[in-house]
Amino acid sequence: MSSRRQVQTEALPSEGKTMPSYRMVYGDSDQVVRETYQDIELQREDGWTTLFHGNDAILRVRDEHIQSLEMLDETGPGEPQWKPV
Repeated sequence: MSSRRQVQTEALPSEGKTMPSYRMVYGDSDQVVRETYQDIELQREDGWTTLFHGNDAILRVRDEHIQSLEMLDETGPGEPQWKPV
């Protein structure tokens, strides 16, 4: 019997659309990093969050080290808004 693990993937684009942007704050008490990532696919699995740009994994962070994670919402009028993921 084959077992397949479920991978949570956020915001896969439709054909012809760009990938979303994310703002993440992560780290521990010694060092905190604040970054914005553009055109990213986000995957969560087994307590890890991994950010992909195309086929390349550009960041892998343990979920307990993520202090905040927001996705840019550009669908509404006016200024783009960040919303929690």
